[in-house]
Amino acid sequence: MSSTKKVTPSGIVTTEANERVIPASRRADGSLRKERRVRPGFVPQEDIIRYKNKFVAEREPDPTPTVEPPKTKAQKKNAKRNAKKKDGVKVAEEEKELEMPANEIDQEIDNLQDKVSNITISSEDTQSFSDSTVITIEQLEATAKKIKALEKKIRQIERIKEKEARGEYYIDLFQGKFTMSRFVRASKFRHVFGTAAKYENCFDNVKVSANAWDTNLVKVNSLFVAINWNAGGGGAFAVIPHKNVGKISDGIPLYRGHTAPVLDTDFATFNDYVIASGSEDSKVMIWNIPEELGEPESPDIEPVAKLNGHGRKVGHVLFHPVADNVLASTSADLTVKLWDIEKGQEKQTLQGFVDFIQSISWNYNGSLLATTCRDKKLRIFDVRSGNVIKEASSHQGIKGSRVVWLGDTERIVTTGFSKMSDRQLFLWDTANLDKPLKSIMVDTSSGVLMPFYDNDLKILYLAGKHILDILYYEFENDELFYLTEYKSSEPQRGMAFLPKRSVNVSECEIDRAYKVSSNTIEPISFVVPRRSDAFQSDLFPPTFSGEPALTADEYFSGKNAKPKTISLEHGFQAKEKKEFVSSAPKEEENVVPTPKTEKEYQDAYHQLRQENDDLRNQLAQRDVTIRALTIQLEQLKAGSS
Repeated sequence: MSSTKKVTPSGIVTTEANERVIPASRRADGSLRKERRVRPGFVPQEDIIRYKNKFVAEREPDPTPTVEPPKTKAQKKNAKRNAKKKDGVKVAEEEKELEMPANEIDQEIDNLQDKVSNITISSEDTQSFSDSTVITIEQLEATAKKIKALEKKIRQIERIKEKEARGEYYIDLFQGKFTMSRFVRASKFRHVFGTAAKYENCFDNVKVSANAWDTNLVKVNSLFVAINWNAGGGGAFAVIPHKNVGKISDGIPLYRGHTAPVLDTDFATFNDYVIASGSEDSKVMIWNIPEELGEPESPDIEPVAKLNGHGRKVGHVLFHPVADNVLASTSADLTVKLWDIEKGQEKQTLQGFVDFIQSISWNYNGSLLATTCRDKKLRIFDVRSGNVIKEASSHQGIKGSRVVWLGDTERIVTTGFSKMSDRQLFLWDTANLDKPLKSIMVDTSSGVLMPFYDNDLKILYLAGKHILDILYYEFENDELFYLTEYKSSEPQRGMAFLPKRSVNVSECEIDRAYKVSSNTIEPISFVVPRRSDAFQSDLFPPTFSGEPALTADEYFSGKNAKPKTISLEHGFQAKEKKEFVSSAPKEEENVVPTPKTEKEYQDAYHQLRQENDDLRNQLAQRDVTIRALTIQLEQLKAGSS
């Protein structure tokens, strides 16, 4: 056969004469197989060029020259899981082997390196150490293994020190040992986990308000859950005792009195049987709560006080953390008002806003109030003087922003969105608002982040509206350290946290949230598991007692005080009901009887239509008068010039 130019994968050869042939070969029995020509145009299956994406080829690693890449078989799901388990066991064994006192780690490295460097092999097939110990040739193999193990241990210890420098290892201060951690740092809250209540311990058939105002929808105290209710005929909300879990009756007694939807509620800080509400009708109302829920179709509850002063809808209400009967309310009239609800008096008005107020938060002793606003500004007010003492540009996104004061520190946290709609978390020093101490891009979800802070344990919870997760952070040394997250199967529309004095101490429940979904309210317990049944004082330090430290008069006169605290060692003890009585003047109302017959409805319709026509005529007359006065003013100006 003539010399070849090209051989295809199927064995077809192209000769110098440009002929395609199958070369001669020998059969298994030794007979000769002659050379055969291949018909022009014929392409065997093996020679068909298959399409391959060039970008995929570029991503594949180049094999080592002259080395055939190993042929690996794809692992099945169980095989992958078993391999991960083996890797985990191997890592755990290495961790256990490497555990040693932290203060001896450097000395151990020096000793091991000295031992390895001082080992020598003599010409007489003996091995000598610096301490003149002689080992025979029969022990050489065992000694070599020991040397190899020591060198490996040195390398492992050096890797630990490198990872520790990068923050991948932490020192367990309680055990004094090096330990590997997926959570980067030592914390007793690494294993906080959330557990949703069983269905029979949830509140079902809840008619949640469909109003679009950005609020948490729900508030919780030691005895009751309050929820903005979807009801006709004006605004309403419901207050349900904790013990009344299960399906809520359709005829539940509601708290009516507002003539427009209720936007926010808040329980009194020092009286579990008092609640305030704000509504689109621009009013703030105070209510007494009965001890029992009441039978279906029972009369609705009436307010005991009505606070008038806002010119537009009231978006938020928030009681003072230290002084009794002091309430803050925000309004679309761009003001925050401070009230003495017992006297029914407006005590202070905070101004300086240029757009809707989105959230408010008191500091630890209630002397300052932080606000976020739709104008993308963070402001801090001295409440009693009414002055803005600090102001800064905050989140630049157009969606809602929230603020929460970090307990007894001078730090606050805000949540919001960037211009690109990334969810953000900012940590601020209230003494200097030029820029945040820390800025965290949480994720790109669209739900507003609702922040809740546990001052006792320094844990920050972030619950996203209309999404599934709750994130936990630990605040320490001006840093927010991510702990973990809780995921549920249904997105939350709103959330509130139970006061710390009411948690289940015996089960190591550090916090409890109440999540509002489409038609349910679901309790979620956050637990730090402990083996001991003894009281865990590190998880439950003295907490807010629910007793006022100041009266409203003392507070508005300029006094400050810290909240009173109580130990949780003996668990929660409910207080006796204290009826709230307001000395506010009663609001005179013109009660119009409701029409009952068809004739009465027609008469009422014609009467309202006549009143409407009269009002239009009055407006037209005022327009004429205004135009006449405008002409006279222009004539006077022309004459004087």
